[in-house]
Amino acid sequence: MNKDVTNNFDAEPKVSGGQAYLPLWLTGLLGLLLYWGCNYIDKHGSGFNQYVYSPYGDTNQLGSFVIGGDEDYALGRAKYAQICMPCHQESGMGVPNQFPPLAGSEWVNAVGASRLIHLTQNGLSGPIKVKGTDWNLVMPPMGATLTDKELAAVLTYIRSTWGNKAPKVTPEQVKTVRAALGGNTDPQTVEILQKIPDTE
Repeated sequence: MNKDVTNNFDAEPKVSGGQAYLPLWLTGLLGLLLYWGCNYIDKHGSGFNQYVYSPYGDTNQLGSFVIGGDEDYALGRAKYAQICMPCHQESGMGVPNQFPPLAGSEWVNAVGASRLIHLTQNGLSGPIKVKGTDWNLVMPPMGATLTDKELAAVLTYIRSTWGNKAPKVTPEQVKTVRAALGGNTDPQTVEILQKIPDTE
């Protein structure tokens, strides 16, 4: 390659007159696309909430979604907000390094509810693994202040919200577990809970 050709390649491109303008039609098109994009994100972005996914527009819609919901659902949701939400959050995702998630938890989604009833009735003490993460905590006996119907309702709520799809809990199941405890108020441990079949 000769020197003249190389110099031509190295030279900076020049525009006659020293200025170049973006075509008016392209400027208008980019403006319209930007306007449409901003409106789309504003409508579908849910305020950039990390827990909300289409087709839900906000956390209230997400929280109200339940398969097979009935009249007890509102009671369960209200009791959850009063007793459980400060730790496990409205999203059911808990707080990292403090409180484990309920959304997707194997303890919440077990076929049977007996372990979960024991855990909420008497509380929990010691290490537990939830969704592959180790936790070492003390949970107060939150269910001890609730009636059979109220505890069944709040457990049904958490077992059918945030994508959980476990069977509902009945007041009769709660009453049976409380009778089996026979007034024992000692906190549960994983070792005790694992002796209870997860299908009951």
